[in-house]
Amino acid sequence: MTDSDGSSGVIDDEGKLLGLINIVDLLVVLLVLAVGIAGVALVQSSGSDQTDTEPEPEPTRYATVAYPAPLSSDAALIETGETLSPVGSNTAFTVVDVYRSFTTGGDAYVLTRIEYDGALSGAQDRLYGGDDTALSTDSYRVSAHVLAANQTATEIRTRQVPVVLSANVTDATARSIAAGQQATIDGDRVATIETVTERSRTEDRRQLLIGVELIVWDTEPVPQFDSQALRVDNDVTIVTDTATIRGQVYTVGTTDATAGS
Repeated sequence: MTDSDGSSGVIDDEGKLLGLINIVDLLVVLLVLAVGIAGVALVQSSGSDQTDTEPEPEPTRYATVAYPAPLSSDAALIETGETLSPVGSNTAFTVVDVYRSFTTGGDAYVLTRIEYDGALSGAQDRLYGGDDTALSTDSYRVSAHVLAANQTATEIRTRQVPVVLSANVTDATARSIAAGQQATIDGDRVATIETVTERSRTEDRRQLLIGVELIVWDTEPVPQFDSQALRVDNDVTIVTDTATIRGQVYTVGTTDATAGS
């Protein structure tokens, strides 16, 4: 028996599915649903990617650390590329720059710029500028002072400053001092004697004015030599191949011994 009405089929004469919805409308609805589902999946996938993304590493920072050490020790002779380690820790800081001068006692005063990632830490605690810590090289241990942390520059700025030192020395020491002599540490020039003037003498001692070109740490507002500002009356020691010269700053800005008279 043949169905001549067509209204009993799946799609009737008016294009409706089961007599309920137009087939074109149905396709539009299905398309909208497909686009919506795809969008939700994309958003969820993007959110998942953001959640799983590794956090960016903290930038490398630098700290300035200073310590005294005997002139012949490997701590005094440390070079860029070598490491300093907090005593009691497996951490190692790479040295990226070094500046050396003399302590008033005649040892080396070593200023190092070290690099680190994250936080600057000692054996147990985090370190800040102003803190003291124990550091070690391959064969020497030093008591160090953190001058600054969280720095971005790798270089320790230095410059040459002329000064006159007033020094009371023995006859033997006076005879061993001459213009042109240099004070060096590990081949790095720290000072050059430019002029030597005798002011007075006693039976076995002489008062000298010694014009010296010093290589200083270029800090503001006043440059530093050893661990102190380079100002009149402050103590300065230089060590040459022939003598240890301990004096006081007489003038700054010239090696002319008559300038402060």
